[in-house]
Amino acid sequence: MGIAWPAGALATGGVQDAQAPRGGVPLPVWPPRTDVDHRVDDDDDGQVPRSHDDSSLEATLHALVVTYVGLYIYPTAIFYAEQLQCLFPSLDSLHLLATTLQRAGDAASAFRLLQHHLPSFAPVIQGNHTAAQLLYLLGVTAAMTRRYDEAEKALIRLENSGRGDGASAYWLAVCARGKRVPDAGGAASGAAPWLHAVECDPLNIEAVDQAAAVHCGAGGNPSPTQADAMKTLAALSSISADGSAWTSPLADVRPRSGSRVAPFSSSLVPRSDRIPTVPDADMRSCGLRFLAPFVAVILAEHHHMHRRATSIASSLRKREPLTGRPNAASGWLMMRAALSEFHCGDNAASVSTFNALRASLPWRLNDLGWVSYSTALWLSKGDGALSAFAQQLIDAMPDSAITMAVTGNAYSLSRDPKTAELMFRRASQADPLFGYASCLRGHELLALDQTSEAEHCFRDAMRLDPRSYAAAAGIGECYLHNGHDAKAISYFQMAIDINRHPSILVRLAGAISAACGLGPGSSDPVREAQDRQQRLHRARLLYEQALEVQPTSVAARHHLALTLLRLGHAEDARQRLEVLVEDCPDESLVHLSLGKCLGCLRQPTRAVAELHRAMELDPRRAPAARALVDRLSTGALSLDDIEA
Repeated sequence: MGIAWPAGALATGGVQDAQAPRGGVPLPVWPPRTDVDHRVDDDDDGQVPRSHDDSSLEATLHALVVTYVGLYIYPTAIFYAEQLQCLFPSLDSLHLLATTLQRAGDAASAFRLLQHHLPSFAPVIQGNHTAAQLLYLLGVTAAMTRRYDEAEKALIRLENSGRGDGASAYWLAVCARGKRVPDAGGAASGAAPWLHAVECDPLNIEAVDQAAAVHCGAGGNPSPTQADAMKTLAALSSISADGSAWTSPLADVRPRSGSRVAPFSSSLVPRSDRIPTVPDADMRSCGLRFLAPFVAVILAEHHHMHRRATSIASSLRKREPLTGRPNAASGWLMMRAALSEFHCGDNAASVSTFNALRASLPWRLNDLGWVSYSTALWLSKGDGALSAFAQQLIDAMPDSAITMAVTGNAYSLSRDPKTAELMFRRASQADPLFGYASCLRGHELLALDQTSEAEHCFRDAMRLDPRSYAAAAGIGECYLHNGHDAKAISYFQMAIDINRHPSILVRLAGAISAACGLGPGSSDPVREAQDRQQRLHRARLLYEQALEVQPTSVAARHHLALTLLRLGHAEDARQRLEVLVEDCPDESLVHLSLGKCLGCLRQPTRAVAELHRAMELDPRRAPAARALVDRLSTGALSLDDIEA
């Protein structure tokens, strides 16, 4: 397929330490200090005064750490941070070393360092802001490396000390999600940690996004318009709409003048006397008003009101309401618009928006939304484009779950389900919360006739996201594969209740029209015929609904024409199939269906021509097409020939 992995990549299929969750909160960055005083104060714990040389060396080492962090030369920065901690041990130097390790991408070492020194700072967190920051950093690095129990212990201890805030509430919610704690109250109970995080800090859009996802899964259905988005945000976060009840996550944690060395600083960070650390009421109100339409997009998306989400995102790209400025280059808005188009079944528009995002922001690759893009390319049979995109991700981030899932779709499109299943399995291992990877793996297992394993994958995806319409439809496919039509129909209906995606409407209609009649033991041909007609009429309505959602859906148009033919409306079916052949001249199944229709209308010459065309386009259709040609030599086709 032409996809090349770097040497050693995925050799063992192991999982590296997890990085920060999507949109994770960065660690606090303190403004530079010019008032460093080395006199003994309350935070010095009785240490003796330093000599001039000691003070000069301490300041020099600190400055060197800051310099090399600013230059992104992390090994050198870590070296000087270690020397500073060794020669001048203090809570401040410990915080500097741990923060440098985390910024260098080594959250695991930062966690182990802080865990080792926990007895030195945990007892004084109430009276020492640096100790509180160390405990917070311990919790964050533990969460980043999936040590969720240790993270919760540190962050709960921080909250119990009165030092908790929106940042610690956010990471506690990350821990609850990572542990996948079963909730007696279902989705409504699972929303509590995220709602608390939003209550503490409503400007944290990642917390708002996660809270909305779980809150919508609990069954709420607020109207996500721009006009009431602020009210919806207030309802989610339990704050007043003007932000007056909001508490800043940075409150009461500024470095105090008595501290010897600031925990972390950079010459690029503005001084606190120029830009306030804690937003005032006007800034809070402005931030919430700015955020409101973005929340409207989030809520529309999580309620599967995707056309509304696309409309709001498009409007925001044209004009940001507060300033009137265009925001067309917003990667967040472009990604949300592309995903909404994908989830409402507008595959062509989705691919177009994704391509525009790739062209305008080629660096923006670390987003799970790109897996949906790869599925959209799979659906449009864009083999070359999908392979090229997979190779780009392999070159950029070979160990990412995103890369593995996209590559899995590329192998699937090249008809290699075994390798595709392996890639999706590795994606799930790399990110255990990535439910969509389990869905995609389930489809490959179905292709391999491993129905039981496929159902397990779909159910695991539904456990991670109870409103995953793709997972519900996947379970339906498993039941359909095993001949359990009634159960298949119930799960397809569940998927439709979540999101009226045209492809699932088509699958539901197909399952209904193909379902067995009155069941085993029935011997009433009249009731059988009535039941068949009822099922066909219901299927026709579903196909028409699918076309209302997505008028260009080839599958819905094709199956609607076949259903009309089975209902006896052969002329209507012929007209629809002829238009579809003009629109999709290379679809062998459409030519095959048109051949059947023309055979029923006693037009054998044209029927044979269409059947031969179907064989030319796809040799796999040859046995069925030849059988129909032979049947036409003896007369017109019958209903039994159509069903074959």
